[in-house]
Amino acid sequence: PSVLGRAPLRLVVDSGTGITATGLGLGIKLLQLPWSVTAVSLVETPEQCLKVQHWLTQAFADQHCEGVCQGLEELPIEWVPRLQPRRFGKVLEGEIAACRQVAQQCGILVDPIYNLAAWAQALHLACQSHATADEPGMTEAGLITATSFAPTSAVEPVAGKQSWESERYWKCQSSAETLQEHADEYLGRRR
Repeated sequence: PSVLGRAPLRLVVDSGTGITATGLGLGIKLLQLPWSVTAVSLVETPEQCLKVQHWLTQAFADQHCEGVCQGLEELPIEWVPRLQPRRFGKVLEGEIAACRQVAQQCGILVDPIYNLAAWAQALHLACQSHATADEPGMTEAGLITATSFAPTSAVEPVAGKQSWESERYWKCQSSAETLQEHADEYLGRRR
């Protein structure tokens, strides 16, 4: 909250076991922040991740709350599958190139196994939200790696092969300078 403020924010996290997403959800709930988490399930189904979330939340409450924590059964987490499902660990055609492109254009390092899925989901959500108050941010291992994405004019769908370049994925069309301007503007609004 000290960096991002208390304005509504959606964090997007890649989720293997669900521990990071659940921890973020618990923190958001306990700090009463108007934030939410979109967790991209990489290994399990969203339903299985929800079961893990409930188990972890109950274990946390049993260990630390002793009846003081109310409402922990409803965390602000939405579990979603990858935009392009596949067997865990399989890298699709074009994903390495997409990781390079994100690094070159945006200055953010992503990998094709874990956080490229969260990056794609965050850009997808940014397009859907049209940079409203519910702007997506992206987390990896609980650390914020990108807090803002360019508005819809700078993000457009890519048509093509059934790979990273599929129309269900998004790529950044603006230069790194434009993205930096949007990030500066976003962080300025949050302060």
